[in-house]
Amino acid sequence: MKISRKKHTTLLLLLSVALIITGIQASCSIEDPPETVDNGSTMTSHTMTAPTSSTTTPSSETTIPSPKPSEKLPKLEGAVALTFDDGPGAHTGRLLDALKEYDAKATFFVVGRVACENEDNMALIKRMVDEGHEVANHSYSHFDFLKISDSAVLKQISKTNETIASITGKIPTLLRPPYGNFDNRVTQLAKQEGLAIVLWTPSPEDWRYKDVDYVCNFMLDYIEAGNIFLLHDVHKTTVDGVIKALPVLAERGLKLVTVSELFDLQPGDVHPASWGGGGE
Repeated sequence: MKISRKKHTTLLLLLSVALIITGIQASCSIEDPPETVDNGSTMTSHTMTAPTSSTTTPSSETTIPSPKPSEKLPKLEGAVALTFDDGPGAHTGRLLDALKEYDAKATFFVVGRVACENEDNMALIKRMVDEGHEVANHSYSHFDFLKISDSAVLKQISKTNETIASITGKIPTLLRPPYGNFDNRVTQLAKQEGLAIVLWTPSPEDWRYKDVDYVCNFMLDYIEAGNIFLLHDVHKTTVDGVIKALPVLAERGLKLVTVSELFDLQPGDVHPASWGGGGE
């Protein structure tokens, strides 16, 4: 049976795409155990209490490191950066639908291993970029960078950058360390990889308080122009809370943009200088 040139070309393209997807997914299964390191003596830390809403129990104090963060001024007035960690997840598609409806942009700090574990997740990552969102680095396996060696940190960062670039064609410029844990060593390693470290100002600790109304009310109570707001799109309650808050934020005239649209961050920067803790 003869196959037309057009059909032959189509088959080759489909095969190429399948091989690329297979290659990306195969790389997901490769993971060396982290090399541990004791960094306690070199870490500078201070304690902050995240803002709380009357709708739930106040947050506990969180000890956080603070290696010379920089305070940048927003490039835009009346704008906020919503950021989402740990995804993509089962509810990310609904979140993207809602953001699109309100012409809102966000920054997704994705876990590399999660990003490439199946075709649906890879499609979500691609969709984020196609719809104007920013995809950033949240490590490959969500290891605490303060507990692993330099080479292990670099591997966590570089492998995630490679994974994101293979899906989107774009190399991330922003890193959020797992749990918000970092020190001067991690900052320098991030700079070496061309990344700025992005923390956050308010967070409802939505990974702890899984309540739709609480997430929504916290957003409406604490979002202000210039904020970098931390959320987690892997939780249904978070996505539902964000969807509930979006029309109110739109009525207030707040513009939701990506971190890079809001701030001019360079490799080695740590921003914001004053932040709320409560990360995961």
